[in-house]
Amino acid sequence: LILLLKPFRVGDYIEVDDYRGTVKNISIYYTELKTDDGQQVVIPNGDIASTSVVNYSTYPEQRFDLTIPVSYQDDPIRVRQLLQSLMHEVPTFLEDPAPSVFLKGFTEHAIEFTLRGWVRREHYRETLDQLLPLIKKTFNQENIMLPYPQLVVHLHPTSPIPYKKNGNSGS
Repeated sequence: LILLLKPFRVGDYIEVDDYRGTVKNISIYYTELKTDDGQQVVIPNGDIASTSVVNYSTYPEQRFDLTIPVSYQDDPIRVRQLLQSLMHEVPTFLEDPAPSVFLKGFTEHAIEFTLRGWVRREHYRETLDQLLPLIKKTFNQENIMLPYPQLVVHLHPTSPIPYKKNGNSGS
């Protein structure tokens, strides 16, 4: 079925179950992938035919989504404006549809924003490499905090601790 229907070809970047990689060979019985870390994965075609396959190579454009947390002390309107302007500084984002930033929600530790834009598939990682240091540098300059999970513990004794002198209680 894989040879007839051709849901992917040699050279495509696919995801099958827990495996992601570039298709190196398609035989009658097996499909061979080379993972990002250089490992060979051989998957029986019967397994591939009975599961979902994500082919990242089908379309030339890919949506870029990135979630950025900021501290509750920071002004969300100002943060959104900064992130929006930073996205326009990265030339790999396509102009149509235009890159956008929206408030995703509130978590225990942060206000989360999602940055969304479209890039050519071959520029996905380059876009990430350009955008992340730009965000960090700008946030440092603007005193915007990237929060991290913290646990604050307050101790409140319910009753005073009795004073003991030489093992005797108050006598």
